[in-house]
Amino acid sequence: MLRFKWSVLFSLTVLLSGCFGAPRQLSPEQLAAQQQMMEKIMGNRLNQSPNSQKSTNNSSQPSVISESELLQQINAFPIVDKKVAFTKKQDGLTVNGKKLVDPEGTIKFFGFDAQSGDVTYLIKTGSDTFTCKYVRATTGIEPVKLGDAVFNNGDWKITTVTGKSFNGDKLIPLGKGFIISRED
Repeated sequence: MLRFKWSVLFSLTVLLSGCFGAPRQLSPEQLAAQQQMMEKIMGNRLNQSPNSQKSTNNSSQPSVISESELLQQINAFPIVDKKVAFTKKQDGLTVNGKKLVDPEGTIKFFGFDAQSGDVTYLIKTGSDTFTCKYVRATTGIEPVKLGDAVFNNGDWKITTVTGKSFNGDKLIPLGKGFIISRED
């Protein structure tokens, strides 16, 4: 039975991702529908009533904010008055000797600016999925989500919280934000 579920899940993923034709970008609504279908197949909704499924469906759709709202969230961080000591470690990053930890997952990629204390990092949320966040270290303020990224067949796709999508073969976190590049 488990093998059947995985076969169906794989087939559904292949069909929904457009692997049998020309590559195409999925809209946020299509991505949400794909995620809901996979959850349904895997049985994550067995113990939920139909009413709770409706509320889950609404909350699983990505919320989009304006670029000015995102800028307000980023500008809400206070200025750091002294240089921050960042140290790259094999298992992540330390800030003034303390490991930077995110409760949502393991920090895999990061970029920082020691003068401003700005850090942008990607946390691993699945086998090939990541969440991109920004924080100003040592301020004690919660990080701001910048978007969700997927690494598939050597290519990155990041969809920002503003609804914009970017594709490329390299995703480079900076102190504040990220760069996505393509060979072409």
